[in-house]
Amino acid sequence: MEKDTEQSPASLSAIDEQLCQLINKRKAMAFSAARTDEKERTYLAEKYQFQEAFLEAFFDLLENEEHYTPEVQPLHFKQYLPVLKAVEKEQVLYSVMYIRQYENISVVPLNIDWTASPTSPEFFFNYDFKLTIEPASYHCRLSSGGGSESTATSFFTVEPALPEDLKDIKLHFTGYPFSVQGEKPTEEKISLSFDLN
Repeated sequence: MEKDTEQSPASLSAIDEQLCQLINKRKAMAFSAARTDEKERTYLAEKYQFQEAFLEAFFDLLENEEHYTPEVQPLHFKQYLPVLKAVEKEQVLYSVMYIRQYENISVVPLNIDWTASPTSPEFFFNYDFKLTIEPASYHCRLSSGGGSESTATSFFTVEPALPEDLKDIKLHFTGYPFSVQGEKPTEEKISLSFDLN
């Protein structure tokens, strides 16, 4: 595909504004944990003559805007809210034991425990986890995390702070497998839900 070198700065500016309008429209419509389907990405790459790895990186940027927003710092710790929820999937235990309440935000720790083996000693580090909450009026962001060869914890900040009564709250965690750019992930996506009723 040959590049048109005759475009004026004004023409490019108009296209840039249209791009921003479309990105904003997509942001308003898309489910916050959704990612572009691999088949759709391949189709778009072939139709518009892009490298698929470029489109993968581009859509990753669109779906991770929160990484570029200033992180809200917790103010004035209030209390711990007991949760005590766990689910086991394929010999891996996922649990949320409590929620840490601050004046302005909540912190939700997702604990992951598994039995390390020579073939999968670092299971957790193969996934990028995201949190969404019902009702969908909360902004969730992965703030920190870490672990060892058989246990790990991811800490998510939630803004605004969750209510002290959690009966109508549902936590949805999605683990996306990491992949080398341009290569198909070997693992499947992980979906977890915790109903706090």
